[in-house]
Amino acid sequence: MPPTRTSDGKKGKTVQSTLPFRSTKPGAAVSKKSRSPILVPPPAISLSSSESESDDEPDTEPRASQSIAETVAQPTPIIRETLDPDSKKWNKLRSAARERMGNIQPIHADDLTKVDIILRVFDTNYKYGPCVGLTRLERWEMAERLGLNPPKEIREILTTKEGMEDTRYSQTMFYGQV
Repeated sequence: MPPTRTSDGKKGKTVQSTLPFRSTKPGAAVSKKSRSPILVPPPAISLSSSESESDDEPDTEPRASQSIAETVAQPTPIIRETLDPDSKKWNKLRSAARERMGNIQPIHADDLTKVDIILRVFDTNYKYGPCVGLTRLERWEMAERLGLNPPKEIREILTTKEGMEDTRYSQTMFYGQV
């Protein structure tokens, strides 16, 4: 690189200035001597109560002898409704499903209940998105988020005890096939 000239016309030696790098992380300060970040540790949390408290006051902080799991409130178990696949409340939805199938008896449907037929029609209806690789409830929720208005009765079936635990109801008809 050729030497540069100063304003008075003399050749001068150029000195490159140093670039001031600063940390953008919160809590990191840069020391001028070492230029390495100094990390500030988070404040310590004490699980033991102070000894200056009197025994008359109720304990608001957990004692060291208690485990953290004991201090966290245990969630109440969700009691789900049981599914009655042959209930009369599924008749209207079953007749709509049969109409969608062209009022033809499904093949190999001897052991299928009303709910099974309703869910099979939901599986084959591409209006609500793809059904392979998703559970029926995941597919229903996705269709709801996309504004496709899936039937509320399907969610009612899928959120029952059997709908959550039994793969016959929770998985699509293609589960294990594809």
